[in-house]
Amino acid sequence: LISVAGEEISNASDLEQALGKHFPGETVPVIMQSADGEELPYEVELHRLPASDRTAYLFVPSLVRAAFLALSLWIFGLRRNEAAGRAFTIFASSMAIVVGTFFDLYTTHHFSYLWVLALPLAGGALVDLTLSFPQEARFVIGKPFLRWGGYVIALVLAGISYATMSNLEQPRAYFTAWYASYFFDALAILFHFGVTIYRGSAAQSPVVRSQARVVLIGILLSLGPMGIWLILFPFGLVPFSPYLFFSVIFFPLTIGY
Repeated sequence: LISVAGEEISNASDLEQALGKHFPGETVPVIMQSADGEELPYEVELHRLPASDRTAYLFVPSLVRAAFLALSLWIFGLRRNEAAGRAFTIFASSMAIVVGTFFDLYTTHHFSYLWVLALPLAGGALVDLTLSFPQEARFVIGKPFLRWGGYVIALVLAGISYATMSNLEQPRAYFTAWYASYFFDALAILFHFGVTIYRGSAAQSPVVRSQARVVLIGILLSLGPMGIWLILFPFGLVPFSPYLFFSVIFFPLTIGY
């Protein structure tokens, strides 16, 4: 986005200032830059956000955010002294941020940097949770730092995203960085899915097998659809629907149960 109504746009604040002088129903000139660098002029009619979009992009994520936050506080209160409880809390809290700032990501961009951190952090916490629950993996017993690998990757991905988001010379550079976070989350889901299947069938403890099977149901109902979208979205094959957030909530519910 190059300019709106003759005013140069370089950040979200510029856009807010430019649009603040106009009202729904007006038509304003807009200049966009295409992927090959060509500047294209448009005439854009301004509209109020439709009620259906307010429901999908604001109210639905708000409900799911509240659910994630409540689950995070619940498990933290019960299991904060256990590695699995802390990993679950970080995962649910990160998802609460991702979902809760979703509307802002499409509008004012005030919390974009927080969203960019929380997105890969959810994947890192899921890796930690996989290695901790329902049974701690043997190779991490006595070596808790091995569970932190996912967090390290998450912080690196967030750092790359921060650098590309600030690069006005290459305004599309952040695409690749964000896609990397999507793929990391998708891989974390696949990792959790594979380990859970193994534990559900091969664990020596019948309790662990039972817990793994319950978690597996939650994965299939929730993270399955989201994981498919995370993998296919960069290729433009599947459009995103905020209603996908409703399905995701089944996963922390089954883990908490």
